[in-house]
Amino acid sequence: MIKRVLGTCLAAAALTITGKKISDYAETKPALKNVKDKLKKTGQDFSDDCKEVVLAIKQAFVKEKTEPAAQVG
Repeated sequence: MIKRVLGTCLAAAALTITGKKISDYAETKPALKNVKDKLKKTGQDFSDDCKEVVLAIKQAFVKEKTEPAAQVG
């Protein structure tokens, strides 16, 4: 089990370092920088969309929970 945790930590560290090196390299190349910026924007848009969906779901369930209580009283 310790080997698995250690292996996972090492893999995560390797991915982080590799990602940082690729990101730094992309900053020096205009074409790659554009791709990186578009990927970042797409990720942010996806994140914003997910937040909107979660908020809508929360609002739907809150209304469902409060409506029956309002009808009883």
